[in-house]
Amino acid sequence: MSGITIDGNKINDDIQIWKNGNWDLIAHFDGAPLYPRLHLAPDGRVFMAGPNALSEFVDTRNGGNWTPSAIRANGSRDYAPSVMYVDINTLKGGKVMYIGGGNNSDTKAPTNAVEVIDLNEASPVWRQTERMNFARRQHNAVLLPDGTVLVTGGTRGGGGPNDGLNDLTSGQPVHEAELWDPTTGKWTELAAEAVDRCYHSTSVLLPDATVLSAEGGERALGGAPSDIGQLRGLGLLRVKQLQVSALGDG
Repeated sequence: MSGITIDGNKINDDIQIWKNGNWDLIAHFDGAPLYPRLHLAPDGRVFMAGPNALSEFVDTRNGGNWTPSAIRANGSRDYAPSVMYVDINTLKGGKVMYIGGGNNSDTKAPTNAVEVIDLNEASPVWRQTERMNFARRQHNAVLLPDGTVLVTGGTRGGGGPNDGLNDLTSGQPVHEAELWDPTTGKWTELAAEAVDRCYHSTSVLLPDATVLSAEGGERALGGAPSDIGQLRGLGLLRVKQLQVSALGDG
């Protein structure tokens, strides 16, 4: 789903599924976002959490069918991650959070607002949870083994050469990581990385529960190369045991 067409003139709104060795076209989506946030819902449909303000479900069976769902109170938000998480006490999944992103048409700055939705409900609705400590766009979010959600990187700025798209102006990139606890709905600020992690950065949960935070910084000021940083610590350990260490180039 989505992506730019081969001529680069429009977003591809054809939807395809891979089945029995072939790609099949299913229900067309008019006005598809460039980077849809998609999750498999408990009932087998696919849930599009964003970046559009209106969330939607698609049933891929019998040619496909799109159904409008809930509207996020904070509206359309670009370059924001969404995460499907699990209630660690019941191991029941189907819950999605949408974290920050850009949505201020005047300042171009991102928000620190966070919303959650439970797809197990008969009529799911977005609900506000505690805001992050930092507004962010182009950040990363990782579900940890204990059910908490780690957020790293991003920029709080709305300026730069591209109206906030990748604002690497001094003081705008967010180096501090933070952790969200689904049980309390609260955020805890963690250690800070030494380098910027903005556009095209990535965070990956490794087999030993270490989170690797790497790359990013397209259109870096002065052409500075990106480094690789590593946020260490098991998700099941106390927050104070998380620390940031630097790796060399390569």
